[in-house]
Amino acid sequence: MIESDRPAFGEALAILAETLGEELSATKVRGYFEAMRDLDIEVVIDAMRYCLGHCKFFPKPVELRDAAEGSVEDQAALAWTWMLRALEDVGTYQSVDFGDPVLHAVIDALGGWHEAWRIERLDPRDQGFKRAEFVRLYRAMATRAGDRAALPLFGQHALGNAKNGHHAWSGMLAIGPDGRRASRPHPLPGARPTPEFPPGEPDSDPPSTESTQ
Repeated sequence: MIESDRPAFGEALAILAETLGEELSATKVRGYFEAMRDLDIEVVIDAMRYCLGHCKFFPKPVELRDAAEGSVEDQAALAWTWMLRALEDVGTYQSVDFGDPVLHAVIDALGGWHEAWRIERLDPRDQGFKRAEFVRLYRAMATRAGDRAALPLFGQHALGNAKNGHHAWSGMLAIGPDGRRASRPHPLPGARPTPEFPPGEPDSDPPSTESTQ
């Protein structure tokens, strides 16, 4: 949320408080806003609407966040689908950035993006076991990876370039849950790149190309 969302947030919180018999102070409203600041205003208001019909008592900030974000298992299921879609649409030669530190940590724990192609080729039974491992890891990583910067997920092409010392930059493809993509440069592992994205690299993406899937 941003500062301009405060009026809409305050109004929705006031309706929730009045309905559930809670007294609101200006300090409490500010505290709830800060607790939810990293979420989109639409998501937060939807969570308040949910609580109107499902909560017996006024929710604590953590309870409101749970309503907004869903359970960890729900998040893990969405992340699994997100990853499989990227495997199918993009593949593991391309470096990717999901923007989700927890998902990145899980993929890294499973061997890295460059090895994730193996998941896609598993038979349904073994893929089910891998999904269960993914959810277990996601649950564990969610308690300690959420506030960290996402680990870079380098693809096979970038890692091959780094190993062979070809150049210092890689095109990193940012992929949103809705499939939207945006390319940006990222230094290769162990490289000391120049400040600017080097022009004319044969396998480099332009710094700000966007496309909609």
